[in-house]
Amino acid sequence: MNTVRWVASLAALSVCLLAGIPPVAAQTPRRADPQVTRTSWGRVTGRVYDADTGQPVQGALVSVRHGGSFADSGRTAGKTDEFGQYSVQAPLGRVSENFDLGRALSSGLAGILLGGATNRTKRIDVTRLDLRVVASGLQTYSGPAACRTASADRFSVVMEPILLAREGSPHVSAVADGWGAARMMSAAVTPEVAPPGSEITIQASARLPLANPQRAVSVVCQSRALGKKRMTWVSTDGDVAKFEITLRAPKVRESVGDVVTVMFDQCPLDIAVGGATQQAVVQLVADPAERDLAERRAEAERNERRRDLMAALQSWRAVCEHPKATSDDCRRLSNVAGRLNEHTLAMSALERAITKAPERARPDVIGDYALALVRAGEAQRVISAYAPLVESRTGPARRQRTSIPLLVAVGQSYVATGALAEARRVLDELHEWPGPLPAEAIRFRASLRLAEANQRVRAESTPAARLHLARVLMDLGRWEEGLATAGRQDRTEAVLGSEETAFALRQVIPPSSGDVRDLDTAVREAESAAIVQDGNKMLKSKDFRTWHAYAMLLYRRATRAPDGGDRDADVRRSVEALEEAVRCGRAGAFVNEGVYAGPIGYASARLVAVTGFAYPEAAWDFVLMESLRTLSAAPTDEYALMNAASALVELMEYDSAHPLLERLAVIRPDDPEIAYLRAVAAYASGDRDAAMMHVDASLRRNPRHPRARLLLAQMQADVGNIADAAAAVAAHQAIYGALDTGALTTEVTP
Repeated sequence: MNTVRWVASLAALSVCLLAGIPPVAAQTPRRADPQVTRTSWGRVTGRVYDADTGQPVQGALVSVRHGGSFADSGRTAGKTDEFGQYSVQAPLGRVSENFDLGRALSSGLAGILLGGATNRTKRIDVTRLDLRVVASGLQTYSGPAACRTASADRFSVVMEPILLAREGSPHVSAVADGWGAARMMSAAVTPEVAPPGSEITIQASARLPLANPQRAVSVVCQSRALGKKRMTWVSTDGDVAKFEITLRAPKVRESVGDVVTVMFDQCPLDIAVGGATQQAVVQLVADPAERDLAERRAEAERNERRRDLMAALQSWRAVCEHPKATSDDCRRLSNVAGRLNEHTLAMSALERAITKAPERARPDVIGDYALALVRAGEAQRVISAYAPLVESRTGPARRQRTSIPLLVAVGQSYVATGALAEARRVLDELHEWPGPLPAEAIRFRASLRLAEANQRVRAESTPAARLHLARVLMDLGRWEEGLATAGRQDRTEAVLGSEETAFALRQVIPPSSGDVRDLDTAVREAESAAIVQDGNKMLKSKDFRTWHAYAMLLYRRATRAPDGGDRDADVRRSVEALEEAVRCGRAGAFVNEGVYAGPIGYASARLVAVTGFAYPEAAWDFVLMESLRTLSAAPTDEYALMNAASALVELMEYDSAHPLLERLAVIRPDDPEIAYLRAVAAYASGDRDAAMMHVDASLRRNPRHPRARLLLAQMQADVGNIADAAAAVAAHQAIYGALDTGALTTEVTP
């Protein structure tokens, strides 16, 4: 027996057990599948700042981890410029090309030489990278960083900003997701009421930690009446820069409140969430006799900006009493009245708005009124009054005299009265309108889908119909109803397989360790759903949720199996299932057919660009898949351990994440991100005291943590400490500006 090899094998097994991950037996590595492997290099950019001052750090060395290490030179490393920006390279996904015979036949020789017969596919997989940032006098950052934006077309990603703490500081360097050094702080127009030809001054202030903003920053103001103008930098006080421009008020046909938007046109720094623009309103007077109306509008606008809705209601009432009040004035009154639950006043204001609206704008106002009727339960009234109006208009005039809100109101009314075929016709027409559909149209589509599923169950009462209804309910986030519909209480009559049931259950009940024997059954059921036998053929499912749930169950069983079990095989199968999930979970492709230049045919390649994934879980599946691959070869790789733990927490696999987090707490005891992840896992398991301890540890080391204060606010609100919860949210907003909960919070199911 080879003693050295035996000792080495025993040491590797011990390391695996200490790391809290199932050991993977030595094996000949599979050939990398380019469909689920990052093989092509692209550009990585981002910025580095001083955590204390917010100023960009020049000369910091930034490197991307590649091949298990950080380099000090080469394409994976680079230094920051005067604006703290770096540019390096890393494998981001895959770029592939193939020859297209059809395009070649429709192109001349010149077109072929220009690449017109080429199909080029660019696919970006990465959502985070491991970075190391080193700067003199500042603490080094070394760990994962998320991508802020990605572009498959340019094959590049922009990373979230990194804040470096000073040496000797009690705080640590960290990534600040969603943070921005620059923020537009205020906008004002003087005077607020301006007759034609009078001078108006537009002023703006912005947080810009730059010594000379004039050279690198461009701020513009834009409005319907004034157009787009570049503003002039006036002065800088601390890190607050002031911009200004003086214009002449234009002539207008009727008095109107002109919304002036001040925005960054060019800025070399990261801009805070919600901090790119500010707005002010100037009342442009067409006739001196209307100055009183303009002053009433200005007062109403001031009250709304102060969020004094009662005063705003009275002000807009005064505006609408003026004989020259416009349709927009009445709509503003209706909006404020609706927010104060003054529904009768809101409806009457919309009725007046319809009579005052110009013909081109009338369909939109009618649509708002019809939607208000739907919300008031007057569906039949909407059908009687407006369905004939909608149905009678055909051809080009239909879109000119109809609006999306009106179509949505009629469609919702059909749903409410059970006329689902008519509602489906309305939805089909909405899908033909150019541009993205607004939120009310999406809600109409969801309500119609649910109504159709319920109608099918009433008509058929078959397992297939109940399965469809269960899936619709789960798609709408109504997990308990979906599970009940699927027959969760009676497994013999369940119409959902374990792959979907397991996913839905995690939305209602946090995953628990459970019995390995139960997991055996769940894994077998999930496998039968993922790989279906069709005669003599074994077909793979194309459903992302199926493969995702199968992968989670396999890894969960691997972490819970007793010593000596076949855990390594389960981990390998979990990685294979994750690969299938990643394939099924990609985002839709953007296709550019290229330039067609007449006589020479296609003069550029056909580009297919795929950026990221269609599901948040798919993005984390890719992270987990790569991490498990790395850990199979290097079980103590702290970066892979951290990425795997982060993915498992985000996927709500808290029990599976627990051993990784415990190991990481030993390797990186002062890392605030690990403390935050432990807090999320503890909170989800119901251990509020442990969660609070870990949140405090996270904020003590990184008071700018992008999610810890929001978790703290949630925990305080759960026990009725509303003042403390509000204080935590306010502290978060003081650092990050507008609260973007979708981007900054982790969903937790306590």
